[in-house]
Amino acid sequence: MSYIGIDIGTSGCKASVIGQDGTVLISASREYSFISPQPRWAELDPATVWKAVCETLKCLSSRSKEVTLLAIASIGESVVITDSNDNILYNAITYIDSRCEETVAIVDSIIPLNRMYDITGLPPNQMYSLNKLLWFRMHKPEILEKAKKIFLLGEYIGYLLTGERLLDQASASRTMLMDIHTFTWSEKLMTAFNIDDDYFAPIAHTGAIIGKLSSLRANELGLPSGINLILGGHDGPCSMLGAGALNNGDALLVEGSTEGICIVTDNNNLTESLNGKGIAIEPYFNNMAIVSTGQLTHGTCITWFAKLMHEQLEMFRTDHNETLYMIADRICAESSESLYFIPYLSGIDPNDPSNNALGAFVGLTITADTKQLYRALLEGLCFETRNRLNLLQRSGIHTKMLTAVGGATRSSLLMQLKADILGCPVNIMQIKESGIQGLGMICSVANRDYKDYKESQPHFCRIGKVYIPNKNYDDQFEEYKIIAQNMHNLYGSFLNKKASLYRILCKRPYSFLPRV
Repeated sequence: MSYIGIDIGTSGCKASVIGQDGTVLISASREYSFISPQPRWAELDPATVWKAVCETLKCLSSRSKEVTLLAIASIGESVVITDSNDNILYNAITYIDSRCEETVAIVDSIIPLNRMYDITGLPPNQMYSLNKLLWFRMHKPEILEKAKKIFLLGEYIGYLLTGERLLDQASASRTMLMDIHTFTWSEKLMTAFNIDDDYFAPIAHTGAIIGKLSSLRANELGLPSGINLILGGHDGPCSMLGAGALNNGDALLVEGSTEGICIVTDNNNLTESLNGKGIAIEPYFNNMAIVSTGQLTHGTCITWFAKLMHEQLEMFRTDHNETLYMIADRICAESSESLYFIPYLSGIDPNDPSNNALGAFVGLTITADTKQLYRALLEGLCFETRNRLNLLQRSGIHTKMLTAVGGATRSSLLMQLKADILGCPVNIMQIKESGIQGLGMICSVANRDYKDYKESQPHFCRIGKVYIPNKNYDDQFEEYKIIAQNMHNLYGSFLNKKASLYRILCKRPYSFLPRV
């Protein structure tokens, strides 16, 4: 007995066949790239993502004879809008795209943001699906006029595999249209924003059966017929499950293109105490919740640096098998020499509704070189992690166990810096793809191979390495906080001029906008 897990991310997708004992039998992956029609825009072509998923699944066919269930984890927020013939009407706007900044004020003008938080558990931010729909209303109304279905990205891939629609609670919460207390589409919000919930899929719990893989798809992909697709979920909760975060206070750092900082809590009455603090609340398994924050550019910063400094890094190459990232880690300076990096390359700070955040190197001197810049960049990412964890702790959310997962954990240098700057041990999983492992756990429980997640945990969640702090960064962190705040203030003075125009627009009635 085995299962297939598909993890759809911002820069690529992965798929694995997993045995019921947690063993990964075969894996495949494909990369794809953002489309950026304008500066600070970041879209994904759903057709390209679908092609990549198909290619990975075809690679698994040789080990798929005993597969009974398939589940998908995916990035959230990005919507795929289709017409009555299922034609894609526009690319999926990703969460690091910053075109929707005006819509936060529009939301506030219709329902005050503190009331939105009471209903949805989400702080004001342009990345959520509702904001994207408002952007379409303002700038691409013809898209909504043709719309028949509105998918989230993982749900869309599931629809192409089965012809059926169903959406898990965690993914639905990222639309900013679900009631976090009832796990249903909010009638109040749908009415207030003039949105018809018929465009969206029904909401169900993780592990629910969506439908069978169609015979056409099974033949195309070389997979056995009769495989059931079940609800996986938003990639954050799936990664937490695969990392063994099942108890109150368990924390996870999702170290990918972005960094998610997520803590499990058994407190189901959080909206009042966390309102106004920029902290998201998301449904989790077993009637628990996840409180989360993060930074929208994490691994993306490292990728940006490697591309920008490509020629300089190549000068240090000694082995043709080394990647640029491996070279950068190897040559990294021992000290950044009072050089600081502010990692807001997306222009968006999840904890700042005004989005007054842009990236910067601060403290440059004539002797600064590639090695020091890279050290400062890695330290800046870790300082920002500490900033976010401190915010959660000040809100009464404390951690008991800290585990890091994702592609960036392959860098021993970054993980050691993370432990040093956070001042606590960081666990790394034996199997790096915790999202896939989480999907395996979901399938194993849905298939009744284990009675619950705690029984399946020892088979799927194994710690591979622990990084122990060996350097104190308290003084540098205090300096970083001062610099980061001043950068917020500096860019805020510029951006507030543009925001004043949005406030004027938001006073206008929106009845002329086409219905969604």
